[in-house]
Amino acid sequence: MARQRSWRNYMTMGAVALDSYYASTARPLPQEEPKARPRPASVELPSKGGTVGIVILWAVCALLFALVVFGAAQVAELDRQISEMTRTTVELSAELDRVQAEFDESVDLNAVAVQARLMGMRSPAPEQIRYLVPSRPEARQDAREENGTLAVVLSAVLDTAKDLLEYLRER
Repeated sequence: MARQRSWRNYMTMGAVALDSYYASTARPLPQEEPKARPRPASVELPSKGGTVGIVILWAVCALLFALVVFGAAQVAELDRQISEMTRTTVELSAELDRVQAEFDESVDLNAVAVQARLMGMRSPAPEQIRYLVPSRPEARQDAREENGTLAVVLSAVLDTAKDLLEYLRER
């Protein structure tokens, strides 16, 4: 009977027999002693020549830190200016819309045409119309393809220089 009773007192959890009344029958694992780490050799302080190098290194680090702080201040100032310009742009855009609407309401093109006819003005004939800029963008592209981009740029620069000289001579 003693055997049956002891059999009831043991249960298994995994592969370990467990005595539910007393304690575990599993043996504790052996404890290993931690290994001692080798200590590094004592560090010698640098000589005076090394101290100068450290001072120079600290000065370079301080200079770089100052540059980073200055750059951050510049970015913050530019951000403030951009937000102010954006606000101004929005205000000016609203003002432009208001003035454009006011102008559109105040100008009656039909009345202007009637008044011009009463004063003796007439529409120009087609041969009297001169276009300063080609009406088709393809015309400019064709000129670039025919002459080459460098030639077009050079001719534009020369034309601008001639126009400037003529303007200065008139004054």
